[in-house]
Amino acid sequence: MRAGLQPHRVAALVCAWAAATHGVLSAREPSARDLAERAAAYVRGLDEQLVSIVGRERHEQRSVEGTGGAAFVERRVLDARISWVHIAAVNDTFAVREVLSVDDEPTMSTSPLEQMLKAPPDVLSERVRALLDESASHNLASGTRNINFPTFALVYLRPENVRRSRWRLLRREGALTVLSFEERERPARVRSDTGEHLWSRGRVWLDASSGRVERTEVRLGSKGTDAARRGSGQRATTIEMKYQQQVSFAHDERLDIWLPKRMTDAYEGLRGATKLRVEGDARYSDYRRFETEGRLLVR
Repeated sequence: MRAGLQPHRVAALVCAWAAATHGVLSAREPSARDLAERAAAYVRGLDEQLVSIVGRERHEQRSVEGTGGAAFVERRVLDARISWVHIAAVNDTFAVREVLSVDDEPTMSTSPLEQMLKAPPDVLSERVRALLDESASHNLASGTRNINFPTFALVYLRPENVRRSRWRLLRREGALTVLSFEERERPARVRSDTGEHLWSRGRVWLDASSGRVERTEVRLGSKGTDAARRGSGQRATTIEMKYQQQVSFAHDERLDIWLPKRMTDAYEGLRGATKLRVEGDARYSDYRRFETEGRLLVR
């Protein structure tokens, strides 16, 4: 009669199988959520480095506004300084810009950006809001006050916001891994000027080992009605808003940090029968670090 396996041999086989299985599990590819959290850790560090960096932005905009068969085309070139500031009260890092000229015509003689960067914490939020309002007044797309900044998409990669989206692993493109995200939790992170939720979806190109973000794409959209007309007896006006943005980052050798290099964006707004489309192309350069004494440094 054929003898069976001895107990010690069975135990050895089980241990070998367990060790091999553990090796396979340990070597598994990270999930989309793993990679998103790795990118979130990178963004947290990037936020700390961005504070007080100042760069130049040249933003070319083109708008087409039409009602029925008529169309009005306008072009505008904005030269600005862009910087980032951390607001402790909301634990968030914001991009702000100071428009220096519109179509080569100077806009101001003072520097509210430098005043903001040197402002004490108790007035910082007020200075940021004032600068956002001032710079937004020069945009051809009025509905992009807080979102047409090159680091806007990174808000969805902040550690506290990663869980609010569904993440999926799409593919590899060369050395980069591409993730997609779709915002799921209410309320939406962004709202329109009329209070409509702007639900987001997009993609992120990152280095899987470090979490470094090298490219972003985000799309926002809403569809609603003019709240002022509800219950007034007047016919409600249909309001739609769509926004999309693509940003590429590049390594700045002087500051040894990855910073925005180019942003393209497009805004579409529909209010009743009037449709507005604005396309933008922004380039970034000449990054410096700003000290509270008011000096721009190269490090």
